[in-house]
Amino acid sequence: MPVIIFFVRLMLGVSYITFFMAITVQTPVTASEPDKPAEMIGAFSASNNSVKKTEHLYALRAYLPAKEAWIRQLLEMAIDDRSPVVVAEAVCQIGEFGFTESDTVLIQLYTDAQKRFGSIAYTERVRCAIITALGKIGGANATAFVAGLLKQDKGSFAGRFMLTAIGEINDESLVEDVRSYRIMLEEYVKNAEKAGIDPFLYSDKIDCIGLASEIEATLLKGGEHE
Repeated sequence: MPVIIFFVRLMLGVSYITFFMAITVQTPVTASEPDKPAEMIGAFSASNNSVKKTEHLYALRAYLPAKEAWIRQLLEMAIDDRSPVVVAEAVCQIGEFGFTESDTVLIQLYTDAQKRFGSIAYTERVRCAIITALGKIGGANATAFVAGLLKQDKGSFAGRFMLTAIGEINDESLVEDVRSYRIMLEEYVKNAEKAGIDPFLYSDKIDCIGLASEIEATLLKGGEHE
């Protein structure tokens, strides 16, 4: 009998230990979930390293396609960072998540970019990221802004980003803007050929003509109003 009692107590002890270990292992995971947003925002805010900050922002992709408010809060906070690399990544993530509510923030950033970053290269990097993001989030403000940029552009490096964004927006009302842009580039190339300019120097505009033609054809089929 004592032997039986010993084994019963032993089994009860093992069961208790197993149960206790299970609670110990599972509880932190469950408890930490509500704190995850605060943890990620805190980690971003505490870092002074632009590479680490960019990694924190890129890690947000794990939450796609969710559109939680704390994610937008973190991304818009990151837009105020002094590093143009961090800012560009934040802009890209806004586009990936499709935060339409951030359109005015992005448009203002486009205006302020040169003043904030000074360098032409960094300004272009941030602005092209903004154009791409606006194409992804869409909406009336984004559409009007990108269309306005295309009307003012004279075949710059950013022109391809504008065309791609319009392709993403896919609004048939923009077909005339794309057509006018294509005709302007074709006239430029025609004059360059007459002047005997090396084709390499305007090959980017030739590529843009091809892209504009593709987008124009798509929009002519009805775009989003098809």
